[in-house]
Amino acid sequence: MPTFERSVSRARSSGRDLGHREVLARLLDITRRHVLASRAHARLPVCDGAGFEDRLHARLLTLAGDRVADVAHRFRDASPLRPPGRRRESRRLEEPDGLVAWIELDALEAIDPRRAAFAADDLREIVRATIEGCAGTGDAVLGQYGPESFAWMHSGAMRLEQAVALADAALESLSAPCRVAGTDRALRPSLGFTYFPQDGTSVTMLLTRACAAMRRARHYGMGYAFYSPILDAAFAIPARAGRRVAHNAARARTTGAAASSAWA
Repeated sequence: MPTFERSVSRARSSGRDLGHREVLARLLDITRRHVLASRAHARLPVCDGAGFEDRLHARLLTLAGDRVADVAHRFRDASPLRPPGRRRESRRLEEPDGLVAWIELDALEAIDPRRAAFAADDLREIVRATIEGCAGTGDAVLGQYGPESFAWMHSGAMRLEQAVALADAALESLSAPCRVAGTDRALRPSLGFTYFPQDGTSVTMLLTRACAAMRRARHYGMGYAFYSPILDAAFAIPARAGRRVAHNAARARTTGAAASSAWA
């Protein structure tokens, strides 16, 4: 008999001397622990900045190949030699294939340098748990570029209203006071979102534009923003400079309170 069923059976058998409410509370506690244990085996993968960029690049290559095949099918199906009834419906190319978010926190001001590494670990787990709670694990990956800088990729179609609901939930969760390195701190999050391939077809374009949207959100106190070529033009930085800083910060350890973003 599986462990879960054995626990339920023991709880039921011991319920002869307990009231119905006590039995129900025990069963609910067993169920909760069982669910949490099963979720622990399917957590959101986390890597450093370089690993995140490698995974995003691989995903973009896969999607580019799919789009080429889709165009080939469209060209073949549009041939006048094929009967109209046999033309197959293809996926619309303008639909988004995924989402990239840049998450910037501001929680390590005046942190004790001796606690900086613990604070970075706490922030990573907070961001990870937030994304898991708002969007699940799915086909996604979280990259940590610095103690307060994160990038998240979600593969799969997501309509704008779904992305807005996700951004609202993530912002609300990250805005709550959290325990970081033994003290209660306000994270003061800022988030920027980009769609691919609409907002970019390369790692550099997507991360640069997500950071630009994040800087606009932080500048105007909006919490989060979706990339706009017009609105974010003043907040963009040169892609080469951003990429060089990103790769340097991706492999650096936290050294103290001067925690800066890898791209922002």
